[in-house]
Amino acid sequence: MALDDVTWYVGVRLLLLSLTLRCCKAAESFVSEIEPQKGSLNGGTRITITGNNFARNLFSFGAGNSHLGNKVYLVSSTRNFECTIHPDGCHEKQITCYTPKMPTAEYSVRVYVDGVRIPDEEHCKASRSKCIFKPEAHYTPTIDYIEPTSGVPGTLVKYRGRIITSLFGSNEVTSTNGQTARFVSLYKCNNQCL
Repeated sequence: MALDDVTWYVGVRLLLLSLTLRCCKAAESFVSEIEPQKGSLNGGTRITITGNNFARNLFSFGAGNSHLGNKVYLVSSTRNFECTIHPDGCHEKQITCYTPKMPTAEYSVRVYVDGVRIPDEEHCKASRSKCIFKPEAHYTPTIDYIEPTSGVPGTLVKYRGRIITSLFGSNEVTSTNGQTARFVSLYKCNNQCL
């Protein structure tokens, strides 16, 4: 092969490689929005994060694999909290997580995919407000009154307070307030049951 042929061959290969990388570049991860944007001060609010190219592998077992999967943080100007991932609600276009107990503030959602932080500019490009979560007292369930305070097994107990759903283990999809959260069970116990 002559030198000109080799030069031409290498040039064509580099051009093809360059075109392949441009047209077939892996899409970047991004966040479109979170839902809901308000929830309980005491945690337990399930947040659904929509976007694209979230982690495909949610298993991070074994040495050297702790970075795999998705991680979500709720970040204010002074604090940050990890949102516990709910693996059954995750795929490449969605992450679900449960908020921890945290004080009232505006928290920006920050997502990491396989140990790499999605850049801030890739969180809710259309409207930054779609990536803000705010816990408030109004969205926090309370128990204000219990009667009787003691009784034998089988005693009917009345509870009064604020419950944020009308779904009590029913077959309905949404509550009367449009939420999908369900009241599944209630436990009463002494101070050791936290």
